Amino acid sequence: MKTVQGPFSSASDAFRLLPRDALNRARSGKTVRFDVTSPSGNYRAIARPITGTHDVAVVITPLREVEATMTRLYWIEGIATAALLLMAGALALWLVRIGLRPLGHITDTADAVAAGDVDRRVDIRGGNEVPHGSGGR
Repeated sequence: MKTVQGPFSSASDAFRLLPRDALNRARSGKTVRFDVTSPSGNYRAIARPITGTHDVAVVITPLREVEATMTRLYWIEGIATAALLLMAGALALWLVRIGLRPLGHITDTADAVAAGDVDRRVDIRGGNEVPHGSGGR
């Protein structure tokens, strides 16, 4: 087996860490894709047999840019998810407050009547359960 190192000196330690089973499968005529982890980083590699010889051509490319892109993507997704959850929570709170506003008026009127202001009335219109439950059919 010949080892030919290209101009990418940062990948030189990755060449020493090539899995022998992947190289042997490539020697048997199959194209093999695999990952290599070395002290200088992570690499994606492909080994392909060279026709007419027992040699194998190996191409290794660093995953530094892919990993940086994925990290950025995870941050963007996390921030977007948090923002959407906050907006959904705020919308839900606003809708619940609007829906319960008639019950607040009923409670205020009941408190005023209990305090002696018997002239207060609740005027609630609508087709939901609040007018029905308050006696304002």
